[in-house]
Amino acid sequence: MIVELNDILKNDEIYLAHLSNIKENETLKEHLDLTLDYYNRLKESQGLEAVLGRSIDYIRITRKRGVENLSSEAKKLLIDMFEGAIYYHDIGKINPAFQKLKMKNDNFKDMEISDNSNHSLLSSLLYIDSFYDLTKNKEFHREERKVLLIFLLSFSYSISRHHGYLKDLSEYAARLEALLKSIRDEAIEIPNYNYLDRLLSRENLFKKGIFYRLDEYIKDFIASPEAFYILNKLLYSLIVACDFYATSHYMKDRIEDFGSIDRVEEYSERFNSDEIIRSIRKYEKYIDKKSSKSPFKKDSINALRSDMFLEAEKNLIKNIENHIFYLEAPTGSGKTINSLNLSLNLLKHDKGLKKIFYVFPFNTLCDQTFDVIADFFGKEKVSIINSLTPIKVEDEKNINYDKAYLDRLFLHYPMVLTSHVNFFNYLFGNGREKQLPLIHLANSVVILDEIQSYRIGIWKELSNMILNFAHIFNVKFIIMSATLPKISLLSQNSLKEVNLLENAHKYFNVPLFKDRVKLDFSLLEQGQISLEKLADFVVGYWQSKGGRILIEFIKKATARKFYNILKSRKEVDNQMVYELSGDDSSLYRKNLINKLKKKKGDVYLLSNVILVSTQVIEAGVDIDMDVGFKDISIIEAEEQFAGRINRSCGKEGSKLFFFQYDNEKNIYKGDFRTEYSILQEKYREIFKDKNFEEYYLNLMMEIDRKKSEYNENSYEIFTNSLRHLKYLDIAKNMKMINNETYSVYLAHNLKIPEKNEFIDGRKVWKEFKEILFDYDIPYAKKQIMLSKIKEKMNYFIYQTSKPLTFTDDDSIEDIAYIENGEMFFEDGKFNREFFNKEMFPSKGDDIFL
Repeated sequence: MIVELNDILKNDEIYLAHLSNIKENETLKEHLDLTLDYYNRLKESQGLEAVLGRSIDYIRITRKRGVENLSSEAKKLLIDMFEGAIYYHDIGKINPAFQKLKMKNDNFKDMEISDNSNHSLLSSLLYIDSFYDLTKNKEFHREERKVLLIFLLSFSYSISRHHGYLKDLSEYAARLEALLKSIRDEAIEIPNYNYLDRLLSRENLFKKGIFYRLDEYIKDFIASPEAFYILNKLLYSLIVACDFYATSHYMKDRIEDFGSIDRVEEYSERFNSDEIIRSIRKYEKYIDKKSSKSPFKKDSINALRSDMFLEAEKNLIKNIENHIFYLEAPTGSGKTINSLNLSLNLLKHDKGLKKIFYVFPFNTLCDQTFDVIADFFGKEKVSIINSLTPIKVEDEKNINYDKAYLDRLFLHYPMVLTSHVNFFNYLFGNGREKQLPLIHLANSVVILDEIQSYRIGIWKELSNMILNFAHIFNVKFIIMSATLPKISLLSQNSLKEVNLLENAHKYFNVPLFKDRVKLDFSLLEQGQISLEKLADFVVGYWQSKGGRILIEFIKKATARKFYNILKSRKEVDNQMVYELSGDDSSLYRKNLINKLKKKKGDVYLLSNVILVSTQVIEAGVDIDMDVGFKDISIIEAEEQFAGRINRSCGKEGSKLFFFQYDNEKNIYKGDFRTEYSILQEKYREIFKDKNFEEYYLNLMMEIDRKKSEYNENSYEIFTNSLRHLKYLDIAKNMKMINNETYSVYLAHNLKIPEKNEFIDGRKVWKEFKEILFDYDIPYAKKQIMLSKIKEKMNYFIYQTSKPLTFTDDDSIEDIAYIENGEMFFEDGKFNREFFNKEMFPSKGDDIFL
């Protein structure tokens, strides 16, 4: 039960929370009531009451007789404390300095005040004062009282940080003690607070109480660090979200729509009316002997894709109550359509599920999948969330900027396509805005694509946290890839996983998939090959066989060298040689890929072409090549690359040659998967036979061995961070990408491919600055305008691993601007080597990523 403002404060009506030029100022009571109203709306519409209940049910505490759950009485108080923290988040605005300085409140104009107008920390202290005595109830056993006090402090910490970012719980108690001393010394006054004497008597909490021995008590009594962390993250997300919703409501409009899927039947209707799905259903009738005619030819790839579609659907329905589903299937087997069907089946079964999240390693995959999903459900139902895509608006002519901005912040969309980096920032990030969408992940279907691309050093941590979030938040995870590590192999808990294809290996071994590419290791047997010798082989092969050849290197600098070697060969038509790397603008990449995909009838227009690429080609690039050459790296990368060769499974004689040039250990630093490469006969056979289960079993054993050692990689360090709420450490540890990068804007005239038009990078930068520094533009409108101009800015931004410490030009938002960017381009291609020599003359040639 929450004690409301008028029960603890005299004259509560004189306190203000927000000012407005167009309506009456909002009182503190109105804001707190509105915040609680949004919490109750979210609780009902998003199913958060059950999420909160499960969060608390997962809490385990250590007692003398072992590890136990909290008693039902303690759980009830914990729920009251949780909801009270949301209501009390701004109660510190009773600080007279806040009222006089921030609110210009005439009721305090004659009052002498301090210059400390902070309200968040005071809110935390008043919250503790209101709930502390309730934790001393004699119904609670001794250990339970201490655990409730731990939660009281951790919940209050979320209040104290609701305008900032989460740091570390351990340093917090000292700040509370200093604030209490300031109140006692009358440096800060709270004249109308009814329980001032009680508050001033709380000194013992810090001198000899649990707050003084917090770390010790957390270590002794919190036996479920994952659940402890998740419950506190849930609270922080709700505090900042409800505060944001309530403030937006007062300033603008009531938020009516949280972007949920309310009528899954409409989605199913549109999905099932598609020609592809109708053909699959006809095929289903055929194999069930309800029809005598198959829509597909015998042993065709469409029949095989349909077999996988129907088997996955059947096994999902049979195991619908579970939370972790694996879809391990070959490249080109139709995983996107399959996963959409699985998601809709989950939504039909569990009406509490509200959204679908599609999570990818690369932004290019977001774009491709958006087109597929939009064809099924319409563009209005799906949104891409990444740094490259402008904020979505419903009506370009009459833009509701505030609604569009809120929708983007909170992911108010039925179907969201985003990156691994974004998604795991929602779970583990410590910044305020990154926590706003967390509550909308609850009761959702999450499709994780290509999870093998995650940093291997955190696989164990991810495995356990995915499991805990799945059960506590009621998230249904569909995890899919052609090479699929099972999280159960690293999980600390018992886990029932569902393999949607019971024997995925049989599909990999179907000739259509297994034999679509013949593997050739003859170049690999020669040891490290020279680029000239490799060029001899590639050119000779192309002259004799022709076709579409793809060559991948694991370093950009090497790809550029080889590209230049091929261009210099007289026997090669250099108009048929292309290069694709991360240094190319998204305009160039998109145009080149479209050129490679164009057909006249069944024949590619570029039927004889050589493409030199980096690893950007491995996933997210939907092209179909005849022959591949690849510098070896890790097995997952080899399989992804193989998926670009004979992707349609309709050609004969497609080959994949492996060679060794750059040292993969220098590229995959700290990733011991390089020790399990196709240089070894054992793993070569595993790769050929697609026996990835054995490969991952060996990997997981090695991860477990490394994590059991008490060193910087220890899993125990991670669980201690969870237990002690070291939010900053967790956010750093759980980053998908460890390498820090720096942005450089190279202003130049960029030609739009296939058109005789240019985009002037200087004009784009000027427009960006004009928007950024126009302080008359309302905030939400400015964010939308910036998101649109940043889409163009990305054509000119390049990443370095070292910062530019000098430039005579602009530097804004950590982007270094170079006015004369043309000097670093040659034939329309970025000249990395020249840039490094000019900008980093003493740093070597490996600065650009």
